[in-house]
Amino acid sequence: RNEDLQGLVIGCGTLWPVVRYMLAFDPSLEESMSPVPDGEDDILMSQGASNTFARLSARALGMLCGVMKDPALKSPNNVELLSAVSRLFTPSLAKMLRNKRTSEL
Repeated sequence: RNEDLQGLVIGCGTLWPVVRYMLAFDPSLEESMSPVPDGEDDILMSQGASNTFARLSARALGMLCGVMKDPALKSPNNVELLSAVSRLFTPSLAKMLRNKRTSEL
C-alpha cells in the first residue's frame, strides 16, 4: 500500500518470476480432477501447487499494477506497469487482473 515500496518491489525484478508462475498454470488440471494412477500423484500435486502459485501471482501482479477492485487489496496505481502488462498479455487479461477471484482468469 506504499508507493515507494511498490516501486522497489517492481524495480528489483519481481515481475519476471510472477509472470513465469502465471504462465505455468494448467487449465486442464482444473477441468479434470479425476483419480490418477499411484505413480502420478506427485506430478498432480506439483501441478496443483503450480496452479496455486499462478493464482497468487495473478493477484500479486494486480496489486503491483494497482488495479485491484477489492478495498482490502487496493494499492497505488502504476500506469507504466499496467501498460507493460497489457502488452505482455492480452488487454482483456490485463483488465481481469483487478478481480480478487483469480479463477476467472
